[in-house]
Amino acid sequence: MPVFASASEVYSDVEAFKKELIQKNKLPDFAHGGSMPSATHEHVVRVKDWVQDLEKELGIKIEVVAEQKEISSLVDAMPARSKFQSTLNGLVVSDRIVLIANVIDTHQQALNAYEQEVVGRYGIAHYLGKRLDSVSAQIFQSMGEDKLSYLNERLGFEFDWAAEADQKLAVQEHLARLAAIGRCPTSEQSRISWYRAVIRRFYPKLAWTHDDLCALIQAARNKLK
Repeated sequence: MPVFASASEVYSDVEAFKKELIQKNKLPDFAHGGSMPSATHEHVVRVKDWVQDLEKELGIKIEVVAEQKEISSLVDAMPARSKFQSTLNGLVVSDRIVLIANVIDTHQQALNAYEQEVVGRYGIAHYLGKRLDSVSAQIFQSMGEDKLSYLNERLGFEFDWAAEADQKLAVQEHLARLAAIGRCPTSEQSRISWYRAVIRRFYPKLAWTHDDLCALIQAARNKLK
C-alpha cells in the first residue's frame, strides 16, 4: 500500500466528504401544494397537535389551515414570496404565523415547518430588528454560486441576483429552511461565531460561515423563549 495517496484518491475522498456533508445538512422535503387536495378537518387538528409542545416551549402560537387557498389573499399581498408559492408550507404576515396542513404529512414535517416559520422567519426578523437588511446583505455576499443555484432549483424561481430585493429574499429563505433542520451549534462553534460577530462589527466584510448562520438561528430561537 503506498504511503501517499494519489491525486485521484484524494479527489475521490474530498468528493465523498462533500456528498456526506451535503446529505447531513440537506433541507427537509416539503410536498408541493399546488394540486394537492384540501386536508380534512381531522388532519388540520392533527397538525396543530403535533406542534403544541413547540408552541409551549417557545411561547408562539400558530394557525393551521387546510390548504393554501384559505390564505391566498395573504400570499397575494406578499409579491416576493408569491413568486414560489407552490413550495409554501407556511407563511408569516406580521405577527400571524400559518402552517398549511395539506403539504404536511408527518409529525416531523410539522416540527420542521414550525421551526422554519416561527424561528427561521418570525424569530430572526424580531431578533435582528432594524439590522435585518444589513445582515441579509452581508450574508448574501458570503453565499457561493453553488448555494444560489441550489436555491433557484429548490424554490422553482429564477432569482435576479442583481436586485437587492431578490438578494434579501434568497437569504431569508435560506435561513428559514436552515432553521427547519434544527441543527444546534456546539458550545465551541457558538463561541467562535460570537468572536466572529464581534470582529464583524469592525470588519463587516467578514464572511458568514455555516456555523455562524446556525449560531444566529439558535440565538433567535433562544430570544423567543
